[in-house]
Amino acid sequence: MTPAKLRALISLYHQADTFITLENLSQRIDDAFVGPLKHTPMDAMIQQQTDFMTLKRLENELERQRMEPKVMEPDMERGRNPSNNRASWSGGMGSRDEKVMEALYGVERGQDGQILPGLDVLLEERERLEEDMEADRQALEEAPKAV
Repeated sequence: MTPAKLRALISLYHQADTFITLENLSQRIDDAFVGPLKHTPMDAMIQQQTDFMTLKRLENELERQRMEPKVMEPDMERGRNPSNNRASWSGGMGSRDEKVMEALYGVERGQDGQILPGLDVLLEERERLEEDMEADRQALEEAPKAV
């Protein structure tokens, strides 16, 4: 199987828990059709007002970003400042940040945010295991046989 097909198969496997089944069909229909009715026009207006960023807030955010380290471990900032987790790599990544992390580390993120191994990680682990098994076989062959 080609690497592209293997990647697609692994991705499909990781997404299997979000498939619609007979057990969750009713809930998924409710989520699809009833969910949007919960939001009112007033909610949209409040959301617009809270998304508005003043010049001072924008300057403060820029200064905060300039003071942060340019390169760090992805989970380094977790727990260091709990009130600021939304801006950290581990606190609340946007979809673009998640894609960068997936590409860098060869992993995928499940629907619940769980980190799952990608094709490259699985292939590397397979190679390592095969090398370990071969080394064990050679060690057994070279070991003196007990009488």
